[in-house]
Amino acid sequence: MAGKKSKKEIVEIPLETVQETSGEVEKPSQPADENIIEAEIVKVNQSGVLQVNAEKVEIQQGGANRVNAEQVTVNQGAVGMIQATTVTVEQGGVAFIRASEVTLDKSSAQVLAAETITVNGGTAGVLAAREVHANPLRAFIVLAQKIDGQVETTLDTRGAILAGLIAGIATGLVSLVGRLLTQRKR
Repeated sequence: MAGKKSKKEIVEIPLETVQETSGEVEKPSQPADENIIEAEIVKVNQSGVLQVNAEKVEIQQGGANRVNAEQVTVNQGAVGMIQATTVTVEQGGVAFIRASEVTLDKSSAQVLAAETITVNGGTAGVLAAREVHANPLRAFIVLAQKIDGQVETTLDTRGAILAGLIAGIATGLVSLVGRLLTQRKR
């Protein structure tokens, strides 16, 4: 039953089978790009899916390219993009998260945008939130109104201003040298 699924109550995706409330069927040998799951509750266990649209998604040692849900839990898994209300990632990785509340536990995410982010031993690329609670967090850039806990950033506000200034000066110098060289040739 790959391809676009009709809305079911519960869909479980273990190693080689797809279980639904209506019964169990073998996972067909369809291309992965047709693997779109729509249900109220989706459980992915040691398997992978392209896209999930659900109320609640649980990924255990598995992966997904894109997840749209109210509540998402990832345990030792990986997801490309999550858009949800509540996201919890334990010992996993996510490229992009957009949610109201995010909790990372010994996990990493490249880009996070949320109202509240709680990190217990994790890393992030770019993090933007109203509140960040960390113990500890290592990130490249953190943009937040309120930060509680241990946060180590590569680029803080002062560093970002300095980097922008240096980039602007470097771009101006390259442009000036380019103009001087093209004027000499004429």
